[in-house]
Amino acid sequence: MDLKVSRLTDFQLCSSYLACFEDLAMDNKTASIVVVALGALMLLASLTADMTGLGDDPGFGSQQTIGTVVGIVVLGIGAYLYTKSGTGNSSGD
Repeated sequence: MDLKVSRLTDFQLCSSYLACFEDLAMDNKTASIVVVALGALMLLASLTADMTGLGDDPGFGSQQTIGTVVGIVVLGIGAYLYTKSGTGNSSGD
């Protein structure tokens, strides 16, 4: 008797879509730190675009202004989420 053994991927073994990625999900505090880092990186890249050769025009152009504002907003959102995430201690101690 010839039996074929099929190899299932991890995704096929999951009972639901969300259960597959449950282990990969990061907690709120880690996610907020990632958002802060992305905002800071965007802000830094926008502010130093001319010095690093990313900027097209000399001076502070409209694209740099937009990048700076968006970087500040993303950084602010990340900081807000970080403060809302707390320390993970719900007992209030």
